[in-house]
Amino acid sequence: ALILAAIADKPSTFNNIGICDDVLSTAGCLVKLGAKITFDGEKTTVIPFKKSNNDVILDCGNSGTTARLLGGLVSGLGIKAKFVGDKSLANRPIRIIEPLTAMGAKITQAKNCLFEINPSVINGINFQTPFVSAQLKSAVLLASLNANGETTVIEKVITRKHTENMLKTFGGNISENIKGLYNEITVKKSSLKGVNMTVPNDFSTAAFLLPLGLKYGIKIENVLLSKERTGFLRVLEKAGAKIKEVQTGYFCGEPTGDITVYQSEIKPFIVEAKDVSDMIDEIPIACVTACLANGVSEFHGLGELKYKESDRIRETANLINSIGCSAEILDDGLIVRGNGKIIGGTVNSNGDHRIAMSAVTGGILSSKGVTVNGAECIGVSSRNFLKMLGLE
Repeated sequence: ALILAAIADKPSTFNNIGICDDVLSTAGCLVKLGAKITFDGEKTTVIPFKKSNNDVILDCGNSGTTARLLGGLVSGLGIKAKFVGDKSLANRPIRIIEPLTAMGAKITQAKNCLFEINPSVINGINFQTPFVSAQLKSAVLLASLNANGETTVIEKVITRKHTENMLKTFGGNISENIKGLYNEITVKKSSLKGVNMTVPNDFSTAAFLLPLGLKYGIKIENVLLSKERTGFLRVLEKAGAKIKEVQTGYFCGEPTGDITVYQSEIKPFIVEAKDVSDMIDEIPIACVTACLANGVSEFHGLGELKYKESDRIRETANLINSIGCSAEILDDGLIVRGNGKIIGGTVNSNGDHRIAMSAVTGGILSSKGVTVNGAECIGVSSRNFLKMLGLE
């Protein structure tokens, strides 16, 4: 929302923007490019730039999303920009360079930055994503807004479509064509329109509250419920969780609504590789939830988790083994042996907000409590997470 608003024809206003470190990193980069962004309580105002600033340093902090999406946008602006980030981000792959280079972007990498973009003229391409990644797709689509000709991105597996749906809402020149299992998205050079909208609550944050419903019952309102985000809900339902979803509206063409989780017991479950893209951020909390089942739960196709804020496969296994359950690392996944309860223990987040959030939820569900070292990293995705839970 912030990125598209920064290049629109007039100011945009948003309610309920999720204020967290990653969002603020994106906002900071857009301000460096020339946008004016004001956060005032629930209201956020974005005044777009007419012409972007040149020769800028864009600090993406810990946010791979910021680096990848803005890397696409900036490639089409014809400016020089150096992208930097924290130590964690510097060690993660930025795999947008190959397709953006194919479009004509002049991108170099050096030791003192993530990458640097020099003034470029870019052209549309046909690009088939080599792996499942909504962010890689989005980088190419955002670059296409200022490319000569048209760009078509082909996905073998349909990933979350927030960028496409947002582009439609902002008036972008975009079309989609689903052919069997394939999805083709075509974007032409576009002028975007300013908008006013209320952003729904983030499912990836809500997900860390859902297991609490199995013990206490919980209702979470106004959550984005698009299929490509809510894989964890479907896993819980297959495991026997009593869940009620009530759709209350739409946001940029995607359903929103309320989720109620009732007190219930769950069985072990299997997450197949085909399920992972719809719950990529929820794997750690899904593994914690598996501890509440009696028996073996399996998680496959987790290769991409090695390249998150940490090696999230390894850190998730360490988390499970630290709270009184058992986890084993597979070639491409994990096995969790649950015994129907979480005892407690001490967990080191190692700077990964999803691990820290999962450990906090596990602590509430445990019999002896969990000490979370490095919980301050939770602010990367949810600054008010502990406050929501009554823990601060």
